[in-house]
Amino acid sequence: LNAERLQVLPGRSTLWSKQEDEALLRLATELAPSCRIRRALYARLGGHFSNRSEEAIRKRLQLLRWSPDGALGARLLREGEQSPTQAILSESIVDDERESALWVGAMQSAIVDSLASVEDEELNTARLCQLVRDWREGLLDLRSVQLVFEQLTAETFPHVWRPSTFKYRAGAAVKTKRQIRRAQFAQVQKLYATRRKDCADTVLSGDWRAAHESSLRRPTSLGEFWSQVFDQPSMPDPRPVEAGPPKWSVLVPIAAHEVTEALKQMGQTAPGLDRVTTADLLRKNQEGLAQFLNT
Repeated sequence: LNAERLQVLPGRSTLWSKQEDEALLRLATELAPSCRIRRALYARLGGHFSNRSEEAIRKRLQLLRWSPDGALGARLLREGEQSPTQAILSESIVDDERESALWVGAMQSAIVDSLASVEDEELNTARLCQLVRDWREGLLDLRSVQLVFEQLTAETFPHVWRPSTFKYRAGAAVKTKRQIRRAQFAQVQKLYATRRKDCADTVLSGDWRAAHESSLRRPTSLGEFWSQVFDQPSMPDPRPVEAGPPKWSVLVPIAAHEVTEALKQMGQTAPGLDRVTTADLLRKNQEGLAQFLNT
C-alpha cells in the first residue's frame, strides 16, 4: 500500500527540467494578459504545477528573465549559456523592459482611473477610457491602439479649415501711378492684417512693388538653387552617438491644472487646422484634455 502511494505522489525534486521551463514560459505568456497583477499570475501558474509553490514559480520566472511579451525569456532559454558580457547586456535589457512596463502600466492606470469619473461626450472620454482599458488588459496591441486613437482624435478635433495660398487675379492691367500705389498699399495692408510674417517678407524682399501685376514674380535662379540642394550627395556624420540612461520621468501623467496653466500662457495663439483656439480649449473639460495628452 505504501509503495502504491509513493508512486502517485508528486516528485519533490527542486530541479527544474527543460520541459518544465518551456511549459512555464509558454503558460506565463498565455496567462499574463488576463492577470492584472503578478500575484494572480503566480497563483494561476501554481494550479498547473502542483509540486511547485508560488514563490518557487516567481523565482524561476525571474531566473529565466521572463517578460510579459514572452519573447525575451524564450530567446534566452534557447541560447543557453552566455558569456559574462552577454549576461550583463541581457540583464540591462530586461531591466529596461521591466522599468518601461512599470511606467507604462502606471500611466494606463492613471488614465483609466481619471476618466472613470469624467463623462464628456464632446471629448469622447468614454471611448478613450475603454480604449486604454483594452490596451492595459492586453486585448489590443500598441499598433492597434495607435490606429484607433488617431481615428478618435480625428473625430474629436476634426480639420475644418482648408488652407489656401494667395492667388493673384488676372484682370485689366493697371496703368496709372495712382492705381499702382493703391494696389501696392492694399496688398501690404491685407497681408499685415492676415499674415504678418508674409507681410514682412514681402516688404523686405521688395515684392510689394509687383502687387499690381497679374502674376507672382519668382526669384531668379530659383529652380537651379533647389536642384543643387536636392542633388548634392549626402554627407555621413562621423560623430559618435552617446547613449544615455533612459529618463522615465517623461511618462509622469499630465495633470489637469498643468493643462490649464499652459493654455493661459499660450494666450491668443493662432489655431490650427481644427480652428480650435486656446479660449475654446479652456472651456472644455480640463481633465479629459489632460488624459488625451497622456494617451
